[in-house]
Amino acid sequence: MMKLYLSSLTQVQGFKMKTPKYITLIFVTMITMVTMLTMANSALAQSTVLVIDQGRVLIDSDVGKHVKRQIASIGKQMEAEMKAQMTPVSSERASLLTELKGMGAEALQGRPD
Repeated sequence: MMKLYLSSLTQVQGFKMKTPKYITLIFVTMITMVTMLTMANSALAQSTVLVIDQGRVLIDSDVGKHVKRQIASIGKQMEAEMKAQMTPVSSERASLLTELKGMGAEALQGRPD
């Protein structure tokens, strides 16, 4: 298509001239620049920036509130399990402390543990 356009420019009343290379180069450069500017303009028009505040989404949304309730429920359940496991351990500790108070230094060194 470009060759046809350039060849029609060089024909003047039946006289055929040879197209100089720099004119072809200028023509191609102009077409390229126009194309690039058009593409850049459309790319800029389509750009949109979206900023999301994750903290606010978790606090204000229904899903965030549901997740917060679930985490609180799991935390309470874990705390109850820890208290249940601590009861025998604390009673064992208390009995060991009373046993150690009655022992002297020689008796402590004689223990196998």
